[in-house]
Amino acid sequence: MRGFFYLLAAIFAVLWLFGVFLFALHGLIHLILALAVIFLLLGMFRRE
Repeated sequence: MRGFFYLLAAIFAVLWLFGVFLFALHGLIHLILALAVIFLLLGMFRRE
């Protein structure tokens, strides 16, 4: 499960970078970044 959270964090981080460079996601950029951080933290603190 830990790998799944890292995968989600990586996907959200890539989407965030994509949105930043294209300026297409405006308000969603911060939401995507927040989700990436949350999943990264969950992946770090949950140990199975």
